[in-house]
Amino acid sequence: MPKRVSLTIPFAVIGFFLAAQLALGTSLALVGLCAFAVAVPLLPLWLYGRDLYSAMGINFSLRYVGIALAAKTFYGQTLESHLFHPYAAYALTGLLMAVVTAVLILVRKLDRGTELFPLPTDPASLRRLSVICIIVGLAALVVVAANRSMETGAFNGGAVLVLASNVSNLFILGIVAEALYGVVRFNGRGFITLRLVVLFALAVAVATALNARIVVVTSLISVIVATFLTGSLRLKHVIVGLAAGSFFLFVFSPVTLYLRLSREGMTRTQFIQFAGQTVARLASDPQFFSVISNTVKASEFRDETRQPPYDYYGDRPNVPNRLSFVALVDAVYTATRSRESIGMAAVNHTLTTLTPGFLRKDKVITTYGMGDWLSWETGLSEPGFIAFLNFGLPMEGLAAWGLTGFILYPFIIYFIAFYLCSKVTTFRFALPASIVIAVVMGHPAIEGTSDEILAWVTRSIPIYLMLLYGLHKILTAGMPARRSPAARPFTSGG
Repeated sequence: MPKRVSLTIPFAVIGFFLAAQLALGTSLALVGLCAFAVAVPLLPLWLYGRDLYSAMGINFSLRYVGIALAAKTFYGQTLESHLFHPYAAYALTGLLMAVVTAVLILVRKLDRGTELFPLPTDPASLRRLSVICIIVGLAALVVVAANRSMETGAFNGGAVLVLASNVSNLFILGIVAEALYGVVRFNGRGFITLRLVVLFALAVAVATALNARIVVVTSLISVIVATFLTGSLRLKHVIVGLAAGSFFLFVFSPVTLYLRLSREGMTRTQFIQFAGQTVARLASDPQFFSVISNTVKASEFRDETRQPPYDYYGDRPNVPNRLSFVALVDAVYTATRSRESIGMAAVNHTLTTLTPGFLRKDKVITTYGMGDWLSWETGLSEPGFIAFLNFGLPMEGLAAWGLTGFILYPFIIYFIAFYLCSKVTTFRFALPASIVIAVVMGHPAIEGTSDEILAWVTRSIPIYLMLLYGLHKILTAGMPARRSPAARPFTSGG
């Protein structure tokens, strides 16, 4: 039977922020809608304990409502402020969270707890896995960076880039393998090893040199998920995690954005040298950080291409807005109220994007994302304005087919994506590949539109299958037959 997790502490934290919102003047009805939206995705955690389905539910809860609730409280603002239709936005978000939770529960029921190509999880194999993945993943990251425009940050298309982008996630797998090695070494009472610290330092260096902060974000989230699932997190680790998160939000993120703003006209080599000089100057002159902060802050008001099509906080903060998708629900709902649904044009756009060029000779390579196109069609941005906006699958359904699309798009497409991933490697257990696939998939699941998620299904999953097959063959050569999942050191749920 699954070991259920008490929701007393999460509900106490949520209750604190909801009470604070009532004190700030938020209506009781809106607080109730918010409570429902943030709490429903926690149902898998209560039903099944700590597994990756619970982790995905927590991710949806935080990204749509949870972080917004905390951030609005810290800003001293009511939940209604800076929304056009707050009740509709929170009601729709609550409905979406119910749909997502139903998908997670359904897919888990169908998850048999098996892997196609199991990776051994003894300490020696974890260390070997970590070394192999770090080396191969690092090489792939260099290939990805070499195919990225220094001017716009856009990528040159092609099969090589698709392959390298997916192989680069082995870097994350290497970090997760080292964290799980630490779990075994410390018998579940810890996970931090010297090598893990060095790998995180390497991740920061790589992200700075290649201007790819997603490497650090995904690495940090993956380790948090791994240690949460294995019950290895302690108060001291939470403190370290908060410190690391604060470093990312208030130091690392502004520095990478500053470097991104300054890269125009530079070659790749010049940019790496500039990044090194910037870090060296920061180390020798702390006052230089105020210059960086002011530069980034000023750019947020003049560079609209870096902003989402909404502002829930009134001062255009990039990170909080991007982590508060309830405001995007509000923006799309408002924009579509007075417009006809996009309909089949959205489906055709997705199919055109997904169809390989050799199968469709008339395919036109676009320089904009589907989020941009949907923003043009709904009036969220001016036609032709390219910003590679995050639009989100449910909001795409809302724009294309109204409320029906808002429900069916996430139910059908999330089900397909989550189910196929669970067939590659089970999400019931805290296994290295399972953790990385769940975390990496979490990004397009939240921010991506149908073309991105279906591309993940049709391209990324086959590539991961090949990678896992290769790793399985390397790591299990000469080993006896694998043990059942229940006998492994990293299990949770049931």
